[in-house]
Amino acid sequence: LLQILYIGRCGAFSKNASITKKIYLPDVQYKPQKRKLDGKIPVRSRKIPIGIEDLKEITIWELDNPSKLMDLWWSADLDSSAAVKKEKIGDPFGVIMWPGSILASKELAKHRGVLIDKTVLILGAGTGVEAQAAAKLGARKVIALDI
Repeated sequence: LLQILYIGRCGAFSKNASITKKIYLPDVQYKPQKRKLDGKIPVRSRKIPIGIEDLKEITIWELDNPSKLMDLWWSADLDSSAAVKKEKIGDPFGVIMWPGSILASKELAKHRGVLIDKTVLILGAGTGVEAQAAAKLGARKVIALDI
C-alpha cells in the first residue's frame, strides 16, 4: 500500500486550512552561526518559527546575505534586455528558505498520522524545512533531494 500526501509549491493545500491561533516567537537568546561553504560562500543558521505546539521551530542553513541574489532573481524577467536571465541565476530557494515551506510543514503536521514510521520523500527540498518537519513529526526515514 502506497500513500501519497502531496504538498507543494503549486498551492495544493486544503481550502479549509485553519489558522493557528498561538504564535511562537523565535528564541531571542539564539545567536546565528556563520560559516563558509567550500571556503567561499557565506552561510548562516537561522531558526524558522513553525508555530505548532510540538513543532515550534526548525533550524536551517541559508545564504548569509541573500538580498542581492533575490533582487537579481525578481528583476530578471522585468527587463528583456537584462544581461542575466532567470535561467542563468537558477532557483534561489535552494540557498534561502522558500516562505511556503512553513505552510507546507503545517500541512504535514495536520497529516502526521500518514507520516509516522514511514519513509518520506521530499523533492525540491531547498533548505530542508519540510524534511526536518517530517522527521520531527515521526517519519522513520526522510529522503530530501534538491538540485
